[in-house]
Amino acid sequence: VQAKHNEVVAHVNAEYDQFVAVGKRAEAQGNYPAAVTAYQNAKRLKPSPEIELMIGAAINKQAIAQAALKGEVEKRKVEGAIAQEMIKNKELEVAITAKKSEYDARYKLAQQQMAAKQYEQAAKAYREAAAYLQTQEALAGIKAAEAELNRAKVAAEVAEQKRKADEKRLGTAAEKLAEGRSAIAAGD
Repeated sequence: VQAKHNEVVAHVNAEYDQFVAVGKRAEAQGNYPAAVTAYQNAKRLKPSPEIELMIGAAINKQAIAQAALKGEVEKRKVEGAIAQEMIKNKELEVAITAKKSEYDARYKLAQQQMAAKQYEQAAKAYREAAAYLQTQEALAGIKAAEAELNRAKVAAEVAEQKRKADEKRLGTAAEKLAEGRSAIAAGD
């Protein structure tokens, strides 16, 4: 299950990285609509504050480019509005960075707990990570931890049933032995 989880995470990360690379190339070429589309595809795979900022920046650049076509006055109006928006975005970036840091800490803890086979705690830590950032990795981690937890519970139940059966069998054997001793003693 952990191997499958790692495979899903690697696949999602690779696709995400491809979309981000396509978006950056499109942005560098001034093709802002294509950049926005690529970043939005990346966001669908792995929502994050960083990708939100990339989308916002590409949209702003597209707005400036379109305003420039209408003239210098329009371009300056748009640039002024974007400057105000960027001030708000800086505040959001600080909050986003804190959120990402919390996510990373919870996710790392969950991975450590999975490695230590502490599945219940791992599932809890993955859920906490997902509460900060809803990512495919965290969701896959929750599923993997819960599957391992269920597997461990079933194994414990089977072991308990085996222990009870062995106990019953030993009890029956002890009773038979006692009966045999009583019969021998009675026959003397």
